[in-house]
Amino acid sequence: MSANRIRTLFVLAMMAFALPLRAQTATITGRVTDAKGNGIVAARIEAKSGLRNVASAVTDESGNYRLTVPQPGTYSIVARRPA
Repeated sequence: MSANRIRTLFVLAMMAFALPLRAQTATITGRVTDAKGNGIVAARIEAKSGLRNVASAVTDESGNYRLTVPQPGTYSIVARRPA
């Protein structure tokens, strides 16, 4: 084998091993509304895994939120009304 071919195979092998090492995250999105369907501004949203808080966000002017959690899984979502 030529040196270039060996180098190319080595780089491809290293890339294949590096892929599982990437951080895996997941995104949770939603909207907080009142009984009339109006978005609630500035509500605090938390994603919990067991008793541990893993992500938090504040709703925007339409009541939407976006949380980035450490990995795909099952989370409890808690919303607290704005102060």
